[in-house]
Amino acid sequence: MIYGAFAVLVLTGVGWLMADQRKDTVNAELWQQVAAALLMLHGGDAMVTLLLLGALVPLHVQRAWRGRKNRATGATMVAFNVLLVVTAFGL
Repeated sequence: MIYGAFAVLVLTGVGWLMADQRKDTVNAELWQQVAAALLMLHGGDAMVTLLLLGALVPLHVQRAWRGRKNRATGATMVAFNVLLVVTAFGL
């Protein structure tokens, strides 16, 4: 589910960037509506992704950390996800 949620985030983010760049063309109204719809989907999926990431901590991260498994890659992934969450709040 997490891979799917991140895939939707990437697709809606890239789609929004492309639609936002086309808002000054002939079909400006259409691209404005597409950009708005993609931004709403992106925000909704971001909330779902936050829930999924939060569920990983007690179900996966803590257990692996106590078992001393994959600490380097686990810490890297946690740091990367924290960075994504912090920059999302910055938006």
